[in-house]
Amino acid sequence: MSTITIDLLDQPDVEVAIRRHNTIAKLDDEVSVNKEIAALFLCCSERTLDRMRTEGNGPEYTQDMPRAEVFGAKPNGRRPGITYLMKDLRQWRDSHKVRNPREAIARDRRALSFTTLADLLNDQPWFTKVGSGDLVGHALTGPIEVFEERLVDPEIEVTWLPMPEAMTRPWRNLRERTPFHEAYIGVLGEAMRLSQVRQDDAVLRAEFDALDDERGEPLPPGPVHKTF
Repeated sequence: MSTITIDLLDQPDVEVAIRRHNTIAKLDDEVSVNKEIAALFLCCSERTLDRMRTEGNGPEYTQDMPRAEVFGAKPNGRRPGITYLMKDLRQWRDSHKVRNPREAIARDRRALSFTTLADLLNDQPWFTKVGSGDLVGHALTGPIEVFEERLVDPEIEVTWLPMPEAMTRPWRNLRERTPFHEAYIGVLGEAMRLSQVRQDDAVLRAEFDALDDERGEPLPPGPVHKTF
């Protein structure tokens, strides 16, 4: 089974990827960020951060802060609901030995490798248009300059979505959508092919079973044919 990997950066430079992480890390301690950006900083998914909060083992957080005071909350967007102070995120990250930027980059590369249907269901960080929810691009791909611009753009927010949901939304940029489209249909196509092979096996087995019932002879052991 083949793996489809989407390039992490237009310029595959580790230092550029570290700058991507540090764009958030350089925010002042007293700056509040929404949970989508907090997850990006901690190198985990929003769903993982939600689970840690529910279980009581995540970073300190605040509920229902005014939107204007929260970095990453956009005009006319969703209410932040849950927000984090950067100092609390840093303290939690340091005390729990969260991956450093270089290790996070390796994780990001793995997150952008798609082999099975399960890989498609993992939440990914996307830049989306406030209000419409249209996809602008993936938060882990593209040049650092584009990442920095989008992070502070009042019309763009970070949204965590699995690939199937992202592929159903309108995209603003064909070039950014194309590699994800190709990865998506590639994995789906392979899954369909394997399912058809299993279906053909099942049909043949059923036919042999029917003959076995008629003749009273046992079916030879083993698969009908090998699949690759």
